[in-house]
Amino acid sequence: MKKIIIPTILVFIIIFSLFYWFAIRPAQVKHDCSWVKMHSNAIPYRPAMTQAELESKGIIRTCNKEFELLHKMVPTYNANTDSRYTILTNNNFSFPQKDIIWNATSCREDGDKVIAEYKNPINAVPAKDWYEKASPQQYQFCLHDNGL
Repeated sequence: MKKIIIPTILVFIIIFSLFYWFAIRPAQVKHDCSWVKMHSNAIPYRPAMTQAELESKGIIRTCNKEFELLHKMVPTYNANTDSRYTILTNNNFSFPQKDIIWNATSCREDGDKVIAEYKNPINAVPAKDWYEKASPQQYQFCLHDNGL
């Protein structure tokens, strides 16, 4: 009787191991690879701000130094009406003058972009996790990555 029990247990363990490796494990891997976990980061609340508030907090520069230098070095340039792009091709200005014009107008344009961004408040959004169906490429990569 003892001679039959030990080989029977060994055969049962071998059969169960093969069943797990070739049936249960691939089914689990295929199930897990069918879905991709997605994540979106939290977005903190940001109030709307005026130009003065942005300048006082150091988020944008005032550009005063750049425009003082511009009016001192290039008095004929009107920053409100002249385009900085046409100045680059204009031969009436030297390279240092063009550089001064570029720096001053770039400073103002960068500030205008930030002012437009801060014009409206942004409400806080919590971080989220969700699952989406895997694309065929993601599914194949996951299967390969898990040895199937």
